[in-house]
Amino acid sequence: MTGLSSTDRFVHAPFFPEAPSSGTLRAIIADAYLWKQRVETIEDMLARALADLEAGRVGEAERLCRTILEAEPHIAATEHLLGTIALQSGHVERARSRFTKAATLSPDVPGYHESLAGVEVRLGRYDEALASYRTALAVEPDNLPLQTELPQLARHRPRQVLAFFRQASEQKPDDATIQFLYGNALFYGNEPTAAVSIYQRVLALQPDHIGALDNLALALSDLGRLDEAIACLRHAIELNPHAPNTHNNLGLALLLKGDYAAAWPHHEYGRPSTQSRACPRWSGEPLNGARILLQSEQGFGDTLQFVRYAPLVAALGGEVILEVQAPLARLLTGMPGVARVISPGTDVPDLAFHCPLMSLPYVFGTEVGTIPASMPYLTAPTDRKSWTQRIPARLDCRVGLAWQGQKDHRRDRDRSMPASALAPLAAVADVSFYSLHKQPLESTIPGVLDIADLSDRLDDFGDTAAAIDRLDLVITVDTSIAHLAGALGKPVWLLLSHTPDWRWLLNRSDSPWYPTARLFRQPQPGDWGSVIREVTAALQQWAHP
Repeated sequence: MTGLSSTDRFVHAPFFPEAPSSGTLRAIIADAYLWKQRVETIEDMLARALADLEAGRVGEAERLCRTILEAEPHIAATEHLLGTIALQSGHVERARSRFTKAATLSPDVPGYHESLAGVEVRLGRYDEALASYRTALAVEPDNLPLQTELPQLARHRPRQVLAFFRQASEQKPDDATIQFLYGNALFYGNEPTAAVSIYQRVLALQPDHIGALDNLALALSDLGRLDEAIACLRHAIELNPHAPNTHNNLGLALLLKGDYAAAWPHHEYGRPSTQSRACPRWSGEPLNGARILLQSEQGFGDTLQFVRYAPLVAALGGEVILEVQAPLARLLTGMPGVARVISPGTDVPDLAFHCPLMSLPYVFGTEVGTIPASMPYLTAPTDRKSWTQRIPARLDCRVGLAWQGQKDHRRDRDRSMPASALAPLAAVADVSFYSLHKQPLESTIPGVLDIADLSDRLDDFGDTAAAIDRLDLVITVDTSIAHLAGALGKPVWLLLSHTPDWRWLLNRSDSPWYPTARLFRQPQPGDWGSVIREVTAALQQWAHP
C-alpha cells in the first residue's frame, strides 16, 4: 500500500500549529487559514512524492519525504512512503523500521500493518508477520486484500493460518470468496488433497470462478493428476481466453508432460509483456548484424538453463548483449557468441531488438528432441586454480552437495530436504563431501555428515563453478546448482520431489536438457528416505566400480 488512506488524514500526527493566541475574530480566521494551507501543502508534497516514486524518480521521492519529516516528524503516511522506497531499493530492515513507525503512529490504518507483515515475511519473521496481519484484520475484518495475502503465510505457519480460514469457512459456507481463500490456505499449507475438495466446492457455488479453476489445476498437478489439471485449465481458457495466468499454468503443465509444441505458445502468452526497451521484441526475424539484447528474468537457474540459446542467436547474425543478474555476470562473460555482459538497466546504444531468455525456446520452436544440449556450454573462470588447496586432488571421490533451495520459493518445502536426510551417505567409504551452499553450514551438519564448508569462498556463481570444476560429482536438489553443474558438463545427480518442476519431465531418469544428469525421484510425496537410499547405493557403485 503506497497511497494515502482516507482514514489517515494526519489526525494522529501532532503537527498542528499552536492554538490561536489572539482573541480577535480576524486573528482566529487568519490562524485557521494558515492551518488549512499547511495541511494542504504537506498533503500535496506527499502526493508529489508518491507520483515521483511511481514514475521511477526514487531519489526525488525520498528527498520530498525527508523534507516533510523535517517540518512534521510524526506523519505516518511519510514513514510508510519512506518504507516503500527502502523496500524498492532492497533495504528490507530499513523498510521494516519505517513501516513499524507508520503502524505505531496510525494503528487504525490496516495497510500499514499489511506492509509491515510483508517485510516480516521477507525477513523470515513469520510469527511477527502473523501478528501484523491479525492486527490489520482486527481493524478491518472484511478487508479482502488482507485476507488474500494471508493464505500464503500458511507455507510457514500452517496451523494458525488454516485455523483462521477454517473458522471463516464454517461461518460462511456459501461464500465463494471465503471458500476460495480457504482453499488457497490449504494449498500453501501443503494440503493439496483438501485444497482440491474446497476448490470444487467453490466451483459448485460459482462455476465460472477462474481463480478456483487455476488453483484446482495446480493442486491436481501437485498430486500427480496432470491430465485432470490440463483439462481444468483448458476449461478455464474457454471461459476466459485472455487470462495470462491461466495460459502460463497450462503451458507449464504441458511442458511437464513433454508436449513442448503445444506448451510454448501458452507459456509465452502467459508471461509478462512489459516493454523494457525502446526497441522491438525479437520474434526470430533475420538479424543481419543487428545488436540484440537477451534479458534474464526470474531465477538464477532459469538464466543458466536458457543462456544456452545465446550462441544460436549469434549464429543467426546478431551481436548479442546479455543482461543478467550480477552474481552470474563474471561466469557468463566470455561465453561463446556473447559480445558483452551487462547489469539490468544498463544503457545499450543502437539496440535493434530485445528478447527475454525464456522466450527463446518459443522463438526457436524447441521440442524435447531438438533441445540444444551440446555440453559444456559454460566453463569455470580461469582463476579456478586457486581452489586446488580447498579441494585438493585425492584418490577418493569428491562430491559436492546442495540440499536446500531458496526459502521463498512456492514449492521449497517440496524440493528441499532437511540435512538429517543426508545421513545415510556417510556409510559410503572413500568419498569426500563439500557443501556448495553460500550460507555457512548449520551446526547440525557435522553430526550428520563429515562435509567441508566452502561458503567463505563462494561470492558469486563464478566461484561456485570453479569449485564444481574440482569435483567428480554433484548431488543436489532442484536448485540453480543443478543447472550450473549440468551446463558445465559435470556429472550431476538431481534429487526430485514426487511432482517435479516442468523441466525435469515425468517418469525418466535422464534429462534432455543436461546429458550428464541422472534423476532420482520420490516414489511418494515427501519420501526423501527412499531417494537417499537409492542415491547411497548408486554412490557406492560410483566410488567403488
